[in-house]
Amino acid sequence: MKKKLECIVCGRIFYQGQGIVLDVGGYTLTFHSKSCAMKFFKTLLSRLTGEEIKNAIKEVLDEFSLKLSEQRKPSSKKL
Repeated sequence: MKKKLECIVCGRIFYQGQGIVLDVGGYTLTFHSKSCAMKFFKTLLSRLTGEEIKNAIKEVLDEFSLKLSEQRKPSSKKL
């Protein structure tokens, strides 16, 4: 039997295997949809301040930028 979970934003009940479940910093965050997850993280980010958040944003931006530049390189055929 699948476990029932509750969205921490809207309270909707959903089954394990659906929705979004994240384990972060000792907390289990359960969201029934990506819109609930976005609402939570927008609120969380708006409350963070200081150099720590700037460093984290820069690291993540650099990581995604590197991945995008790798994807944009033309692939060469190996013969």
